Amino acid sequence: MAAETGRRIIGTGIPGLDNITGGGLPRGGMILITGDTGTGKTTLAYEFLVRGALQGENGMLVTSNAPVEKYLSQLLSFSFRRGDVPGEGITVMPMRCDHLDIDGYLQIIKGIGEAAKKAGATRMMIDPLPRSLLELEESQLVTVLNGLSSVLYSNGITAMMVTDVMHHVALSMVDGIMHLEAEDREGDVLRTIQVQKMRGNAHSLSRYAMMLSHEGTILSRLIRRMME
Repeated sequence: MAAETGRRIIGTGIPGLDNITGGGLPRGGMILITGDTGTGKTTLAYEFLVRGALQGENGMLVTSNAPVEKYLSQLLSFSFRRGDVPGEGITVMPMRCDHLDIDGYLQIIKGIGEAAKKAGATRMMIDPLPRSLLELEESQLVTVLNGLSSVLYSNGITAMMVTDVMHHVALSMVDGIMHLEAEDREGDVLRTIQVQKMRGNAHSLSRYAMMLSHEGTILSRLIRRMME
């Protein structure tokens, strides 16, 4: 499926997300999901896959977390999606990336493209974005990310890429950035999300409260006095 200029995913399916992103996510784009551990990055990206599968859009979960079985068992089971995790419509691709150099990553990107095409995937989740990738020399990182961007765009695949590392090269090259935070407020955790970048969209820059549950992610406007 070739990407069409100007086309956007009609809806992520996540309540309120399309509103704050300015209409949706760029089809064929790389969306970086940033934030510390426990902020809900993996859950948000996984729900993106699940909601797509429910709409008939196949997804692919690319992960370097091992063992894969343990990782999958820890994904939130959504009440609106029956069956085992990850379930029908989502293909899992384990990724070994310890001590990889640029040639190794270019081979992985080629493999991701071939697997995604075989699965007919239009949505992808990369969790996490490997640290060894971000440790490449800047010119090599640019080459790898350009290669990934080309594979995604040419096949009409939108990818959410999870990371807790804020790398300036990656931040400048991706098509969108969603930053998640979690604040301890006297024993209660307040999770928030802010769309910091979404190319081509007039998106909101406000922070929104984000609640995670088995019914899915719920976003709501953050009242100013909550932050005082």
